[in-house]
Amino acid sequence: MSAVYGVVTAEVISADDPEMWGRVKVRYKNLPSDNEAYWAPVATMMTGDGRGTWYRPEVGDDVLVAFDQGDMNHPYVIGYLWNGRQRPPSDDNQLRLIHSVNGHKISLYDPDVAAGDTGYVKIEDAHGNSITLQNAMISIQSVAVVQINAPSVIINGRIVAPIPNPI
Repeated sequence: MSAVYGVVTAEVISADDPEMWGRVKVRYKNLPSDNEAYWAPVATMMTGDGRGTWYRPEVGDDVLVAFDQGDMNHPYVIGYLWNGRQRPPSDDNQLRLIHSVNGHKISLYDPDVAAGDTGYVKIEDAHGNSITLQNAMISIQSVAVVQINAPSVIINGRIVAPIPNPI
């Protein structure tokens, strides 16, 4: 195959990297369906031995691929793409969002502060449990028990005595 300088779109066809290097197998779009698939490292914000950010595309996701020295045998995933099949989880431009496949979310809402609202930060799981930091308040919502384990707990300056001394 000739050199390709620039980027192409590809589809992720496997995330089971046999070397466990965090690569995904991609098949280039707009090429015959029998074109070879390649293992591609995924560029991310930070990497290191046992540390870094870990966001890997799922099988079926569209990705943007660049090549080492234009060699299509050495691809790198440099980004992910929305398409007609897969849409963003929100169309609100003031909402920054991490949304997992299973429905867990981290939301950062940045409205116009001139209106007096400084927004919020919210962490929520797929079951409806959440922690929200908003303006002058922190809210914890749970669909079941809220458990706090610590040698000492202080609420509003008052020490909460451990069991068997209830609040």
